[in-house]
Amino acid sequence: MDVVRQKITELRGSIVIKNTIGQGVSFQIKLPLSRSIIEGLLVKVAQTHYIIPLNLVEQINRLPYESLNRDNHLNKTILVNEELLPVFSLSRQFHQDRIPPKTADVITILANGRKKGLVVDRTEGKIQAVLKPLGEAYRQQDFIAGSSILGDGSLAFVLDPDRLFQLESI
Repeated sequence: MDVVRQKITELRGSIVIKNTIGQGVSFQIKLPLSRSIIEGLLVKVAQTHYIIPLNLVEQINRLPYESLNRDNHLNKTILVNEELLPVFSLSRQFHQDRIPPKTADVITILANGRKKGLVVDRTEGKIQAVLKPLGEAYRQQDFIAGSSILGDGSLAFVLDPDRLFQLESI
């Protein structure tokens, strides 16, 4: 029990142990939210990094951007592995004033029990991210679950895909 208490204290948390004779023992552990660690997929759109929770990712497909873009409008549904997939483009939603890349990655995600696609410029790899709470400026952005500071000091937004897909009712 001393080892557990020491580890919780190192994380700036606390543990309260209550022992009631004849009723048992209860443990109350408090950890700061800023110490949540998630496994994520680090992606990039324009110059912005995003992290997608890895437990939601089904597969990643790289496609020519032209196959996603028809008449300067990104398709809302595409064919991936012989399956129609509704897609949401981070680029179209948040980075409209830029030159599109030659290829894009479509990340198949299981959201609300359905497969959906998230279109990003580039997948950079798997990451363990320490989740930091957002400031007041991002309180209304409920599709951003938090942020993380990357090894180079830049910021990455941790996405909540379920809420993100609700922006376009996909």
